[in-house]
Amino acid sequence: MLPKSHCEAIQELITVLKGLGEEARVSEPDPTLLLTQSQKGQKILQEKFIILNTDELAPDLASRWQLIQTEIHRELRLLATNIIFLRSSQSSATAQSRLANVLEHIDKILTACELLMQIISNK
Repeated sequence: MLPKSHCEAIQELITVLKGLGEEARVSEPDPTLLLTQSQKGQKILQEKFIILNTDELAPDLASRWQLIQTEIHRELRLLATNIIFLRSSQSSATAQSRLANVLEHIDKILTACELLMQIISNK
């Protein structure tokens, strides 16, 4: 079985992302707060997530783990970029479009985290 730290790191990222999603869904989301939460997610990924050892997984599961982890990293970067664009948007239509992109990235990352939890539980 994989160490408890794997589940804890994923759960911590999920918690941050769910909070970020809730903040993004309020009537007037604060882009600065969204960016701070996004950066918190990136910090969790870098300090607690990427360092996780997958040696105890079967090779095919370890490969999937790495692929999903890379996708999470990419989506977090895109999320931060869209939040920056949201913060600088001038029109409400542009802001709504950027906010929709932000929510889409959050959903993709949450789905990827759920896939990682399935890999852990199916080990």
